[in-house]
Amino acid sequence: MLFLAILGDVVRRFNWRCQAYCLMTNHYHVAVQTPDANIGDGMHRLNGLYAQAFNRRHGFKGHLFEERYWSRLIETEEHQVSLMRYVVLNPVRARMCALPHQWLWSSYRATVGIDPQPRHLDLGWMHSWAGQGSGPAMFRSFVLEGLEAGAAPPPHGPVTAV
Repeated sequence: MLFLAILGDVVRRFNWRCQAYCLMTNHYHVAVQTPDANIGDGMHRLNGLYAQAFNRRHGFKGHLFEERYWSRLIETEEHQVSLMRYVVLNPVRARMCALPHQWLWSSYRATVGIDPQPRHLDLGWMHSWAGQGSGPAMFRSFVLEGLEAGAAPPPHGPVTAV
């Protein structure tokens, strides 16, 4: 998928750590760490390259994304893990699927070990949170607990880019 290829290029080029993503029909969520404080440049490239390709393919012009990206600094491990759950439960909350593993366009399947891990997906956060061996099972349980609890957004609201 083109968007994920561009995201992978941006992650590599800008030294980001992509921790979760979810592509929806009219927007996307991506949780990234930006060690070099270059979120603006990276988001400009990600959105710009994808918009250009989309417009060429569909014969459109101009902006594809309605608004500027939204970002928030994540300062606690609890907030970080809640954010990861929020991101991967987006299609369930939107009633596009019943369970997160049914949505093929998010990092959930790779995070819990169903699919291979893409090169641009950094799961170090999960291993430090849950432990090396138990991370995928713990995250799966944590996500499903959120589903049962109504899939509430993380503390401080939803985050598109971190």
